[in-house]
Amino acid sequence: MILSLTLLSRVATVVFVVCIPILLIASNVRYAANEERLYQYSFDQYDAESVTGIPRRELDRAASELVQYFNDDQHAIATRVTAESGEEISLYNDRETLHLIDVKALFRLVFRLQELALVVALTYVAFFFILRRWTQPSRLATEVMTGAMLTVAIVLGLGAFALIGFDDLFRRFHLLAFTNDLWQLNPRTDRLIQMFPQGFWFDVTLLIGVLMVLEATVLSLPAFAYLRWSQRHEEHSLEEEKASRTSK
Repeated sequence: MILSLTLLSRVATVVFVVCIPILLIASNVRYAANEERLYQYSFDQYDAESVTGIPRRELDRAASELVQYFNDDQHAIATRVTAESGEEISLYNDRETLHLIDVKALFRLVFRLQELALVVALTYVAFFFILRRWTQPSRLATEVMTGAMLTVAIVLGLGAFALIGFDDLFRRFHLLAFTNDLWQLNPRTDRLIQMFPQGFWFDVTLLIGVLMVLEATVLSLPAFAYLRWSQRHEEHSLEEEKASRTSK
């Protein structure tokens, strides 16, 4: 029975530590998917208006509809815009529309993963203090720091691959994330990739990596400070105990 409880405790600890990078990754992906300013950044940085032939106000409206689409129950998006010629047209062709269905499914999976990781992490912290009655906060601090360091290690590893060859990393991600080749769009004819070219995805990947490192640092600093305080407090207590014994 004791062995089973020990094993269960170790498994719970591993799950909690792993949940930290999962939570940070999923949270930042969710932020990026829902932040219209990032979409507008792409339009500005990569001159989407002239490349697509769609007025900027129409692109901004399309970005708002895209964010809404990722969060509602609509199966397929059907955005229509007014081109510079004054003609009302469909913004996305059939291939792009089908790809966006896949993208939406992937985002919704990430959203649910974020929510699950948050529930698991908070449940672990609650049960940790309930079962241990606040007797081992240093253990929790160590686990938080471990999760934060794991996050940084993942970011640095993926960052190294991205800097060496983002094209290959981008391709491998799509091969892993999707079961079809709908993501292979033509930058000369497909507006989706004209609005959000590969350079934009490199920028977003870099942003998410930086945010994750900053968030991991924010998590680890209080944990590190507590461990340092705990260590000094323990050393001070030992010195006092030694001095007390010597005086006797």
